[in-house]
Amino acid sequence: MKTLWAHQKYAFDKYKDRESFGLLFPTGTGKTLTASRIAEAKDLPVLIIAPNALCKQWADELTNKGEDRITEKDWEVVVCTSK
Repeated sequence: MKTLWAHQKYAFDKYKDRESFGLLFPTGTGKTLTASRIAEAKDLPVLIIAPNALCKQWADELTNKGEDRITEKDWEVVVCTSK
């Protein structure tokens, strides 16, 4: 399972107990990993709103069962787009 970087650990600690939050990291700095770890800690249903171009990426990351999986939870993912 992937390890969190320092800024991701900071965000996890800051937001894991909040009712809602937003992650505004730059591209490629681990928003998906961080958000999924926070969601996993909450153990509640999660709604992720993302541009159509990123919906498949989110689904692929959350359902990856390989060596580089991002969480321990087995996610059920439903993707809806505006197409």
